[in-house]
Amino acid sequence: MLPVDLRSFRGPRSGAMQIIRTVPEMQDVADRLRAEGRRLVLVPTMGSLHRGHVALVRAAGEEGDHVTVSIFVNPTQFGPGEDLERYPRDLEGDLRLLEAEGVVDVVFAPSVEAMYPAGAPGLTWVTVDRMGDHLCGARRPGHFRGVATVVAKLFTACRPHAAVFGLKDAQQFFILGRMAHPTWASVCGWWAWRRSARRTGSPCRPVTATWPPGSGRRP
Repeated sequence: MLPVDLRSFRGPRSGAMQIIRTVPEMQDVADRLRAEGRRLVLVPTMGSLHRGHVALVRAAGEEGDHVTVSIFVNPTQFGPGEDLERYPRDLEGDLRLLEAEGVVDVVFAPSVEAMYPAGAPGLTWVTVDRMGDHLCGARRPGHFRGVATVVAKLFTACRPHAAVFGLKDAQQFFILGRMAHPTWASVCGWWAWRRSARRTGSPCRPVTATWPPGSGRRP
C-alpha cells in the first residue's frame, strides 16, 4: 500500500500526475497515448531520487511530450552479498520531488509480483553477449543480465519511443543501447550528476557505440 494520498499529486502538463502499479494498466495507458500521436519517453529508476535523476527527467521532457518515470527496485540485478533489503526506498519523497518538477505525467511503481509474477526461478532472461563480461560485470556476475531483463520488461510495459539513462554507469548504458537498438526504443545518454547535465546527442537517437570502446566494432 502506498503511504500517501496519490490524488494530491498534480503537475501542469496534463493535470494529475498518475501513479500506475500494474503492467496491464500501464500498457493500456501507453497504447492510448501512442494512438493519439504522443511521443512517450521513459526514465527508468530504482527510486531514492536525487538531482541527477531530476536532470534526466528534465531531459526527457525535452525529448517527448509525455514522460513516464519508473520506480522499481529490481531484485534480479542484486548478487550474493548485495543487500537488497537495505537498498534505500522513499516512494513518498520521490513522488513529491517529481511533482515539484511539473514534467512527469506517469509514475510507474510496480510491485515485485507485478514485474515477476512467476518469480525468478525459471525466468526467461535477457542477456547481451560479451559486453557484461568485463569491468563491473566481471566483479558482479549476473548483474547486467538482471538489468537488461528488467529494462526489457519496463520497455514492454511502458512502450516508450525513447528512454533516458544517465552515463555515470557507462557500461550499463552501452549494454542497454545494444539491447534496445533498433527494435524497442531510442536510448538517450546524459551526463547527469550533481548540478550538471550534458546530453550526448541531439536529437535523441539509437546508440551506435563500439565495444570495446575505440575498436570500431558494433557491440
